[in-house]
Amino acid sequence: MQGRFSQPWFMTYDENVYHNWEAKPIEDVDYSYVSMETIESIVEEGEEKPSVNLKMFLEKLSSVKENKHIFVLRLAKLMGGYFAGKLFTKNLSEEKIIAEANSAIVKNHFIKDYDAAKKTFLAGFNYGKKEPISKESLKTKSITYKIISELAEITIDSNYEIKRHPFILVGNDYWEENYIKESILGKEKTSKELLLRKRANIIDRINANFLKKIPYFKAFCNEPDFFNYQQVINEKYNIANPLAYELKEGEFPTIKHLFQHIFGEQWEFGFAYVQIGLMMPKQKMPVLCLVSKTNETGKTTFIDFLNSMFWGNAKIISNKDIKSDFNFHYAAKQWIMVDESKLDGHENTSKIKQMSTQQEVNINEKFASITSLPFYGKIILLSNDERGFLEIGDADTRYWVVKVPPIKNFDPNYLEKLEKEIPAFLYYLKNTPLIYPEKKSRLWFDMKDLNTEALEKVKEFNKSPIYHQIIDKIEGWFLMHPDREFLITQARTIWEMDEYIKKNYSLKAIGRVLKEDFNGEWIDKTSRFTDDLSGKKDIGRPWKIKNVTLVNLSVTAPKTLF
Repeated sequence: MQGRFSQPWFMTYDENVYHNWEAKPIEDVDYSYVSMETIESIVEEGEEKPSVNLKMFLEKLSSVKENKHIFVLRLAKLMGGYFAGKLFTKNLSEEKIIAEANSAIVKNHFIKDYDAAKKTFLAGFNYGKKEPISKESLKTKSITYKIISELAEITIDSNYEIKRHPFILVGNDYWEENYIKESILGKEKTSKELLLRKRANIIDRINANFLKKIPYFKAFCNEPDFFNYQQVINEKYNIANPLAYELKEGEFPTIKHLFQHIFGEQWEFGFAYVQIGLMMPKQKMPVLCLVSKTNETGKTTFIDFLNSMFWGNAKIISNKDIKSDFNFHYAAKQWIMVDESKLDGHENTSKIKQMSTQQEVNINEKFASITSLPFYGKIILLSNDERGFLEIGDADTRYWVVKVPPIKNFDPNYLEKLEKEIPAFLYYLKNTPLIYPEKKSRLWFDMKDLNTEALEKVKEFNKSPIYHQIIDKIEGWFLMHPDREFLITQARTIWEMDEYIKKNYSLKAIGRVLKEDFNGEWIDKTSRFTDDLSGKKDIGRPWKIKNVTLVNLSVTAPKTLF
């Protein structure tokens, strides 16, 4: 502690440097100020000399609802200047003015901390006395109009709703709102991105006084709501964007065609997937993986369509973005789409898994403060690798893998047709009861409903090398015995049958694979049995393996809507 001193609390607050017994941080400030008409109404002019109406000041102090601390401070400074210039009536002493002001403050039930407000007034009044406002200056109105003009200019530019510049201050970081315009359906649609700016850069480009006109927000927030959007929530800047379209009832045959092409028999699940993202943007959902080893399948068209539909709330990124530590440009979006992804490797797989279910994400931008925000991203991966694009095991229940067929007939105007139908599609999704109405898991869907042959192929591809050595033997046996529902064998039998396995794996490793990859049951009692793979009779505790050729990949869709 360097020392102990007392100065106006609103100017000296720094808890890390001094002990200021009157120090309190300013609260409830959004930098809107009294209007020109309010200031002018306080000044009354006669033919001989101007005077100041104290009653008008007191009425404002007792009734102000918004921006209370800064209003009191500014008004007190003005009153101090008028007092020092002897513009109040002679019977009004400094003590009388301060006492009347304190009484007015106490009458204002919108003010939470009366003591803090009184100290704010006293500090502002004393500061204002250093700059007297004389009769001459008031007669010509030069100073009054200067004050009015200054306050009016700050009122406009520091109020986010009506500011005339693109800058905001969030916490300790300055940002510039960069508006991205695109013509959609013949109309110009706008979304914004935030660009980090240095304080010194703003001063160099404009001036230091301009910093006072920049709206301040306590922090970022992420509150997506497509039908009741708010930009500012509890003095925080909402990083989500509003819906870019006006809903309009109509037909959408091209969109329906796209979903039927992409999802096949599961196309109505595709509708349900997008509907939940629209109506419940905070709901977690499965990672959608669109795969095909051939080009010209429509995968990219699908994410381009979603990017247009959720304009400003969706982002198409690359593998490099996923692997990067800097995620500000996409991490708070509702739709995160990775084009032509190849995310093999445990680290990348873990990151996708984490993103699919995590509650919060650290928003990280170079040279800016790290911000933790709720994470509501729906992840869509596109890949030309149908099996090895991601590590997916049998226990993973967060992936919906769809193999997309090639396009039969190319239409150069297809995306334009899709975009024209978006308002009608949005209207349909909003006004139709939930297509998949019941929440059956943390990702909403029962993942059995989203099971596909493509998903099973990815899981099998990602199994260990020993699995692929064993599966050939077990599948071959079941194909020779199609009437059998299970086989009985021992880990040692498999080990002795294969020189590769014998050389590279232990009996314990074989047993682990039989349990984890084949859902094998290890008989808990020693008994006599016939080993199906070797054909020999033995005594011991064998493994019981179910018929691996009887895989149920039935696809169930909701009730037909059309």
